Order: sequence, then C-alpha cells, then structure tokens
Amino acid sequence: MDILFLKKNIFSIFFLSSLLFFQSDRIATEIGDYLKKGEDYYRARDYKNSVIQFKNALTMNPSSKKALLGFAKSSFVAGEKKDAFESYKRILKLDSKNRDASLGLAIYFISLEKFEESLKILNPILESDPYDPDALVALSQIYLKIGKKELALK
Repeated sequence: MDILFLKKNIFSIFFLSSLLFFQSDRIATEIGDYLKKGEDYYRARDYKNSVIQFKNALTMNPSSKKALLGFAKSSFVAGEKKDAFESYKRILKLDSKNRDASLGLAIYFISLEKFEESLKILNPILESDPYDPDALVALSQIYLKIGKKELALK
C-alpha cells in the first residue's frame, strides 16, 4: 500500500520537497539581508534602525545567536537596556560559553553599578584569556567607578 501511494504521488512529493527547499533558502537569504542591514545601521550609529533590522531577523529565526547579539548590542546603546539584558540571557541559554554575550552582560551590570555581578562574569573571561582587551577595558571601567584609578591603569 505504501509503495502504491508513493508511485501515485511521486510528483506531488517531489514538488512539495522542492518548494520547501526553495522556501527555506529564501528565508535564509532574507535573514542574512536583515543581519547585514542591522550591522550596517549599527556601524553608522543608527541604533534605532539597527534594532528594527535585528528584530526582523529574530522574527524569522528566534534562535539566531547572531541576530540576538546584534539586537542586544543595538538595544543597549539605544537605551533599551532591559531588552539587551534579555537578549544576552537568551544567547547564554543557547551557548553558555558565548564570550560576546558574557561580556555584554558584564557591561550591562557595570552600567547599573552592579560591580560584583560584573566581576563574576569578567573573571572567567580573564582567566581563560588574561589579555582579552574588551574584558580588560570593562575591568578598568569598574576600577574607575569605584575610585581605584591606579588599578584601572594597570
């Protein structure tokens, strides 16, 4: 019975398979376009439009780490810190060792003057790479904010 069904419907099955393949390719292209536009707007410091483009990409693929990271960075500088925080947390649920999301979360906590929280995130980054320039800048920001200029300059 199954073979008979396949013989009768082979064209329909082939057509639907092809349609799904081309549809997924079109979606991937659209997501790529949104990501590129989001990155272009970010570099041009048009953070509002950058947020919109990354949000569009996330609508099509809510688990895209690249879209989540772009959305988080753009949201943070656009003043939507809560959205940035949520996005960084989502990335870390998908990839607990994501350095960029961890660093973004540390900077988020620095902006709230939650230095202990930030240090809990920065320390493992610096243990794995003591010369990580972004983590060192974040650490210097903490030292400056707590009045330890001599440590910030090291």
